[in-house]
Amino acid sequence: MTEGTMGTIITREGTHGDTTYQAKIRRTGFPMQSRTFKTKKEAEQWMREVEYGMDKGSFRVSSIAQTATLKDMLETYRDKVSSKKKGGDVEVIRINAMLDTKYAQYRLANFTKEVVAQWRDERLAKVSGSTVNREMNLLGHVIEKARKEWGVELPENPVQEVERPKHSPHRERRLRDDEEARLLFAAEKARMKYQRPLIVLAIETAMRRAELVNLRWEFIDITKRRIHLVESEDFSIKNGTSRVIPLSKRAIDALEAYQPDPAKRKGQVFEGLTEEALTQAFTRTVARAKMEDFHLHDLRHEATSRFFEKGLSIAEVKSITGHKSMSALERYVHINAGGLAAKLD
Repeated sequence: MTEGTMGTIITREGTHGDTTYQAKIRRTGFPMQSRTFKTKKEAEQWMREVEYGMDKGSFRVSSIAQTATLKDMLETYRDKVSSKKKGGDVEVIRINAMLDTKYAQYRLANFTKEVVAQWRDERLAKVSGSTVNREMNLLGHVIEKARKEWGVELPENPVQEVERPKHSPHRERRLRDDEEARLLFAAEKARMKYQRPLIVLAIETAMRRAELVNLRWEFIDITKRRIHLVESEDFSIKNGTSRVIPLSKRAIDALEAYQPDPAKRKGQVFEGLTEEALTQAFTRTVARAKMEDFHLHDLRHEATSRFFEKGLSIAEVKSITGHKSMSALERYVHINAGGLAAKLD
């Protein structure tokens, strides 16, 4: 191998049991080269060809777009960028999902705006416009990073050339009739015993998924009945703003029942839990409860709605939920209409 060159082949096991081989070449004076193959032999041959081109001066940076795939860029972005972000777990999950699609195999040069539009339309048939917008934002960032910092020469960022879908209306799904009782009963019977107390806490506090997963006992003051969320290196808050969440008696009871021994209330409340694991477990619990079209995030909407139904002001609710602005809560104002009418009498 030429001095200054480091070539490696990484074996990766896919989610469906398939094995791929990611070849990487690092050489002084050239951007890192990466490409994924179905066989190790193909990976080795590609490495030899690229290194030969570098040796003879025939290798051109523009050729990266012809050889590298979207999968290569997604994996590089995931490992170098997403994994180092605060709260980057969600981004990693999105990238891993993209890696399982046929579009990940496209050469970057062939990943045109027409292909992006096709991908967008296929996704819109399965998920909301808001979700597709978030995925397009991520995909656009990946390609822009490749263009600006990883030596990929593309005439344009294809994602930026494609019209975005309209944002879907806010979900208004709330717990109906006996659904809360059914959901909690199913959670009580679940193998993972954190489910019932976590669901109760979500309903009583409107905490976000990441906040629930990463909640620590050190943040909770049982005596003063409050949770103090503070942005830190180990704890990420969506808008970066710390807040104090009052705890109802029901929330306190759920926490104390989950961990009766005060001496053991240290570290992560729901020990070992990840966002992905919580989402999957909650989906199974909803199915066992025979509920339809109910997502984990709907618990936050339920909690926020209940705060208004109890007569809290927009400012008070905002201080609890951590919504970025007052306008984000305007859609809940109608809930207080009855209370306002009573004040006029």
